[in-house]
Amino acid sequence: MFSINAIAMVALFTISTFLWSSNIAVLVKRVNIVFVDREGNLLSRLQLANSSTELQRYMNDVIFTVAYLIGDALIVWRIIILYQRQRVIAFSMLLLWLGAATTGVGLFGCLVQAKFPESDALPRLCTNLENASWTISLILNAVGTALLARLAWKSSRLISENRYTKADRVLCTLVTAGLIYFILGLPRLTAFANQSLNPLPSNVSFATQVIAAMLDNIVGLYPTAVTAVLFYESKIFESQTRVPSNLPFWPESTIRVEVIQSAENPLAETEVAKPADDSDTWAVKAHS
Repeated sequence: MFSINAIAMVALFTISTFLWSSNIAVLVKRVNIVFVDREGNLLSRLQLANSSTELQRYMNDVIFTVAYLIGDALIVWRIIILYQRQRVIAFSMLLLWLGAATTGVGLFGCLVQAKFPESDALPRLCTNLENASWTISLILNAVGTALLARLAWKSSRLISENRYTKADRVLCTLVTAGLIYFILGLPRLTAFANQSLNPLPSNVSFATQVIAAMLDNIVGLYPTAVTAVLFYESKIFESQTRVPSNLPFWPESTIRVEVIQSAENPLAETEVAKPADDSDTWAVKAHS
């Protein structure tokens, strides 16, 4: 489990760092062409700045798609493990991810087929594929966040006396992260309207470009930061507590909880029995 997360986080961080440096390089090149070089009028310099960085900006979009597909795959993997034996949930999450991946690959194929044209000559199909891929990704994140919120709610019912465990904090962190990520991802949808609403006001067009550049980094850095927080909370390298093997990202609690799961319904309602002595082991019996 740790190796899978480590590989995913390294990949996302590497992609995010590359996109950051690439965006800076594009910005410097465009500023240099428009404001430093004095050949031709302003309009011709703007056109040259756009055309000379067109391919690099397209590749940034493709790499960004790869980044959020990796992040989405990690979310799907978490949900499937947490909701083991829940075939409907597993199938639904996999279907959403395949939809985002298929349209993302279709975007790359469309750009190759169109030979990475200028923005004005970009086929509508490419825009629609990019739109669809990001929208499906947001839906996947929304569904995943809702499922994690359901687990957090069930976890809060697991422990009596209003105890707030580290397991609860981990789930709350994941839910909060999912909500923030979803909210930050919504403005990027306005960038897709850039091809549909013609013309957009210049300030709106500029805002969509800024949002798109920010998300290039957020998609890679935000999951990395969340995972670091989770590892800190769980003290994964110091833990001596036995944790159910089917619950990734489920750190040890200040209370040791022994879960007796029902094979037929692992997420059934539970009954918590506090021990008579002062030990820190609680017996939790699941029943339908």
